[in-house]
Amino acid sequence: MILSDYHMHSHYSGDSKTPTIDMINKSIELGLNNICFTEHYDPLFPCYKEEEKGMFDLDLDKYLSFANKCKADSNLQSNINVNFGMELGIYPGIYDICREITSNNTFDFIICSSHTAGKIDPYYPEYWNNYSTIEGATIYFEEILENINNFKEFDVYGHLDYCLRYTNSTLEERMLQNYKDVIHEIFKVLIENSKGIEINSGGKRSKKSKRKKEEMKEEIQQEKKEEKKEEKKEEKKKEEKKEERKSKRKKKVYQGNLVCLKWMEQKRIDF
Repeated sequence: MILSDYHMHSHYSGDSKTPTIDMINKSIELGLNNICFTEHYDPLFPCYKEEEKGMFDLDLDKYLSFANKCKADSNLQSNINVNFGMELGIYPGIYDICREITSNNTFDFIICSSHTAGKIDPYYPEYWNNYSTIEGATIYFEEILENINNFKEFDVYGHLDYCLRYTNSTLEERMLQNYKDVIHEIFKVLIENSKGIEINSGGKRSKKSKRKKEEMKEEIQQEKKEEKKEEKKEEKKKEEKKEERKSKRKKKVYQGNLVCLKWMEQKRIDF
């Protein structure tokens, strides 16, 4: 049996703090044969909260540089096959941006996912304030169908039930049978284009996952605040040093002027 995990997020993703190398070592310990990091990249993600702006951007230069180092490490690759891809968050209006990302960079594996519907993340209760469960989920699934009809540069479509994890509705309303027509069309397009369908068990732990996600976001936001504080402290120190240097230069100039004045006074006396 080949044990693999092809949906992994490390510290390169905005919602994870775990160092990549720690995840590699843990995967070896668990006996996995293949893994693939699929770091989040949601271009122009419509953040609901101001402090989350840029949270799902991916520093491709740093990430792919690390990927190349790992692939060149024969000792590492002899223990486990490590691949590097991404989870590309997509929605209508950014297809060309996503094509540019996939065409200009080399990835081993690309998960395409919908993290929004109508440019709002269903993770937030505000989304469900606007719709019933049936309405909100239908809009989400219809947007997936629009995405896969207009964008083909991926291997697998991720967590089709993402939106249903975060609604507080009844089990009956969350049953996929309610959305069979649009889901049938989604499957049909994916299969016709030889795309994979991810089996993601995240929905089984949705409530716990939501709490953890919120806690993680709060921790990351707090860390960013602390980093900004430290940056401000450093800037203040630099300004203080700059002012100190200015003060010293002024003092030297003043002392030099005094010496000149004394010298000139002495010359007058001698004259």
